[in-house]
Amino acid sequence: MRRVLSAILVSSVFCCACSSPKELEPVDEYYEVPFRQLPPEPVYSRMTWSNPPQPIPEPSQEKTPYLQPVIEFEFPDSNLKEAIQALAQTIGYRWDYPPNVASRKISIKRVGTVDEILGEIGRQAGVRTQLDHTSRMVRVLHSNTSPQLPGSSN
Repeated sequence: MRRVLSAILVSSVFCCACSSPKELEPVDEYYEVPFRQLPPEPVYSRMTWSNPPQPIPEPSQEKTPYLQPVIEFEFPDSNLKEAIQALAQTIGYRWDYPPNVASRKISIKRVGTVDEILGEIGRQAGVRTQLDHTSRMVRVLHSNTSPQLPGSSN
């Protein structure tokens, strides 16, 4: 039994001792380009700034004015149809006008809000104009059209 163990020990020593050391091959390492799809997460600290407690202020009863941009509108020697379409497209609204008043002549060169320019177009054409923000539409009504209650006579 001793001979078998010594034979195994001797053969293992010779096998290990006889082998030449292998040279390591260089390994090329590739790294991905760093990128993020989202911004980094916020870092929260234990120290925070805060304002001292205060009572909630009362809501304001005043109505704030509706702010409209000021635009320059220039349409010399035009008609109602072109002026209404251009004004509506400027603010991204749709338009509606009666076909029988579409050819009325308009000559406008003005700087102001959309309401002011629409009022001037209506004054020159002799029609009523309306800017409907809920429907996003510029409407033109014939001058003899006026709002009435149902069942009432004018």
